Amino acid sequence: MRAEKRDFLEKKMGPAIRGRLERHGQIILTASGQSMFPYIRQNDLCTFSSLKDDSDLKKGNIVLYQHQSGRLIAHRLLAKTVDARARACYVIKGDSNILPDSPVYPDQLLGILTDIRMISHRIRFSHFFDRTWSRLILGLPILSWTVHKYLGLRRRAAGLLQITQEKS
Repeated sequence: MRAEKRDFLEKKMGPAIRGRLERHGQIILTASGQSMFPYIRQNDLCTFSSLKDDSDLKKGNIVLYQHQSGRLIAHRLLAKTVDARARACYVIKGDSNILPDSPVYPDQLLGILTDIRMISHRIRFSHFFDRTWSRLILGLPILSWTVHKYLGLRRRAAGLLQITQEKS
């Protein structure tokens, strides 16, 4: 799909998802990318529920929001804060990202993650792992760096394997 068409579709998705959440209370979306690895993996089915208001949010929750570019992003809430203009905003970051996302404002929030159905792997982490991982990723910033480096090495190894297979 061409980049222009993808950008157009992503900008239309936010209002459609917001409407679905308002009417039905939840929506199931397929995960794409590795920014929440290993908690959420490619093709996992993620259920997001509507937010009544931002008082439902707690540090460590995974929220779905629409970035200014139109992209839909599900990342972990690190903190509630205010920007330079004294507007309420959130600090949000993917578990395997080194830096947080740009500030997210309440009108960008779409929903909160309530369930993950693993598709591309068989191991289902327990509720205990969910709570422990959230505490670790919030308390040990070096862990995000480690996961980020691991994913980079994994991509390079996959590229080398592909080159080797093409030569033989």
